[in-house]
Amino acid sequence: MYKKKKTYSSVEDMIRDTSENTEESREIIDHLAKREITSRLFALRCAKGLSQGDVAKQMNCTQSKISKLESGADEDLRIGDLAAYLCAMEMQLGLVVRKKGTTIGDEVRYHVNCIKRLIEYYTGLADGDAAMSRGILEIVCDNGIKLAKLFCESAKVLIAPLAKIAVEDEPEGECKDDSMPFRQSREAQLALH
Repeated sequence: MYKKKKTYSSVEDMIRDTSENTEESREIIDHLAKREITSRLFALRCAKGLSQGDVAKQMNCTQSKISKLESGADEDLRIGDLAAYLCAMEMQLGLVVRKKGTTIGDEVRYHVNCIKRLIEYYTGLADGDAAMSRGILEIVCDNGIKLAKLFCESAKVLIAPLAKIAVEDEPEGECKDDSMPFRQSREAQLALH
């Protein structure tokens, strides 16, 4: 009989579940947390099919420096080395500085404003040129449609539990008050399907 393999949502969950020694598992999890960036660099390099030697050649350094960089802790990583490493993989470094305690909602608002500024800048580049306007319009519309789809899918996911609660809480018989929140949620869900 085939036994279904257990799946985990993270490496940390797998370590906690499979390790018999809680102290050892805590040490491994702490080690992984200290290597978030460097382990991603390793994954990026592998995904591009590059060897440490390939990256070293592009950075004009030794392969052992790349090995040390990929196996080191994030706190030991220098910004210049990180930028050069990414450049060797035809990528560039971008840094985001934000206040402590920034919420996910703050992050979403920040990125929406960034998109707004980029679109305004991009639109201004056309400066009345028909060919540029056509190209920029195509890109803006294409990405606008993708964002709209993303927002609609998110709304469907968020509205579904509200509609379920509303149906469970709905009194017997017809409800004449369409201003009730559950009624609006249910109508919004139906409109999205």
